Amino acid sequence: MNTQFFDRIKDAPITDILQLGCIDKTAVALSEVTIFHERIYIVFGDVLLKLESVNQYSELKLQFVDQIKVDFDFELLDNTLPVTISVTELLLDDTLHNNAIAAIDVYQKEDSFEKKQLCAAIGFHLAGGQYLFFDPTFDFGINVGGHRRRELWLENYPNTDTDKIPYNKIVLSE
Repeated sequence: MNTQFFDRIKDAPITDILQLGCIDKTAVALSEVTIFHERIYIVFGDVLLKLESVNQYSELKLQFVDQIKVDFDFELLDNTLPVTISVTELLLDDTLHNNAIAAIDVYQKEDSFEKKQLCAAIGFHLAGGQYLFFDPTFDFGINVGGHRRRELWLENYPNTDTDKIPYNKIVLSE
């Protein structure tokens, strides 16, 4: 597997994890935030990695982007405003220490990652010991968890024995 795609984030710590959503701008008191789980943006300093659930929530598309674009495949109501929500504090065990990606588990179908940056799922081993697994098969988009989320995904991966799921481990740092 060609690992050059991930060279941009080698040794760079995760500084933020963002999701898109909307709020009701007419609310008198507190506005409720509605989070859309189809996309997650991982920020590595000035590098932005977009993860998007595609193909009817069956695959994950990875793409480096310059900025977050509010390009939903539906229209927001007139009384709502698009927002970004930081979920870093919810997902990372320790936001102040080394959250650089040490290794990446890429679960892929054939050579779809090399051609289109598509994978069945992806897991990030962080330098501090934490594991983040991104599962695009969640009913509403991407579900993020740790080793248990990965185990559930492997148990439920469609039409395949667990030991036959194509998998590549990419080591970015020792």
